[in-house]
Amino acid sequence: MTLQMQKNNQSLNCEEIAALQGGQVYNMSQVHEYHNGSWRLVWEKLKRITINGGTDVNLATFLANNGITSGKVEITNIGTIKASSTGTPACVTGELSGYKDVMFINQGTVVGKGGSGGYGGTAAGQGGNGGAGGTAFYASSLVHVQNDGAIYAGGGGGGGGGAFSHRYCSESDSGKCRRYVTVRRDGGIGGRGYGTDGNATGGSGGSSCVWGSSGGGGKGGNSGASGSNGARGAKSKINGGYGGAGGKSISGNDKIVWQKTGTRTGAVT
Repeated sequence: MTLQMQKNNQSLNCEEIAALQGGQVYNMSQVHEYHNGSWRLVWEKLKRITINGGTDVNLATFLANNGITSGKVEITNIGTIKASSTGTPACVTGELSGYKDVMFINQGTVVGKGGSGGYGGTAAGQGGNGGAGGTAFYASSLVHVQNDGAIYAGGGGGGGGGAFSHRYCSESDSGKCRRYVTVRRDGGIGGRGYGTDGNATGGSGGSSCVWGSSGGGGKGGNSGASGSNGARGAKSKINGGYGGAGGKSISGNDKIVWQKTGTRTGAVT
């Protein structure tokens, strides 16, 4: 209901309106006042809604799906919001320009996807690089944020270990080698970075033989931290891969009006 009132051609404040209603105003969503020949909006009821976590959450889509398309809104998260991939933030604002004011209250957790571990080097190859960690919260529209919970960036994946390769003579005659054999060992796989799938993990170990060993995979990074590099293969000195970069806790910070920053790990840009 939109309530518009005028008494003796004078604007009425909320207390005066309530007095005319016997001290109570029921089911009121808006208050307009008459000013210079026209009505103008001076008060609007705050719309509150709760979200219990989710995957790849778009706040604008969530509001529209729940029939809220305008006005002043307060969204409270009480669960875990997570990302399906490192290329997709766990939570985005979406387009909120049609709303007068939007407040996002995080009482749960918003967490980006952890980077994948690099592959172990094969044959005489070096280990693969770990994947970068993902973003937790991305703002493309103006939004107020009160973080009573935690916003965690994804950690970078560990680099894969370098391979081991050694060539030796298996048969010789009169000081001349008649047969050469190459022994190879694959490098270890890098560990996963912290994120949607849980805590960071260590990389798998390298494989050894009598002549040497391949390198072990690097450990995945904690929230917002880079993964460790993979180890070099022994003797053959084949390099391991680089650890992936840590993700961001916040992207689009210039669009956010912080009421409370709370716990955030990872870059804020």
